Amino acid sequence: MKPNEIKTKFDELLNSTTPEEQFEHEAQLLAFKFLSIIDAEMEAQNISKKALAEKVGTSQSFITQLFRGDRKPNWTILAKMQKELGLQFTISTNNEIEQRVIEAISLAHKVWVKEGCYSMTETRKLIGNFEVLTNPKDVPLAS
Repeated sequence: MKPNEIKTKFDELLNSTTPEEQFEHEAQLLAFKFLSIIDAEMEAQNISKKALAEKVGTSQSFITQLFRGDRKPNWTILAKMQKELGLQFTISTNNEIEQRVIEAISLAHKVWVKEGCYSMTETRKLIGNFEVLTNPKDVPLAS
C-alpha cells in the first residue's frame, strides 16, 4: 500500500466514527486531563494509588482502572481526590485563558513603560517578580 493510500484509509477510519463515539472520546480526554494532574500531585507527594484509594474511600483496583482508562471518574471522586491531595481544580475555556494572558501582558507593559524598563542604557531592572533585561550595548532592539 502506498503512503497516500494509507493516509486515505486512516482518514476514512477516523471520519467513520459516530458523533456518540466522538463524544465518548472527548469525555475520556477530559478524564485524562484531570487524572494527569492528580497523578503528578501524587508523585510530588509520594502517594501511592493504594494510599489515595484509602484516603478517598474506594478500592485500589478502582483507582487503577481510572488511571488505565477503563473507567471514568465521576465528580464526587474528583472532589475527594482534590481535597485529599490539597488541589483546587479551576475550569477555564481557552478564550478565558487567552484573555487573562493578554491582560497580564498589557498590565506588565504599562508598568515597564512607567518604570523605564525599555531604556536602552540599563542592563537589568527588577520590577515585581520580573527581571527585565535590556540591550547593554545601547543598540536599538528593533528597527
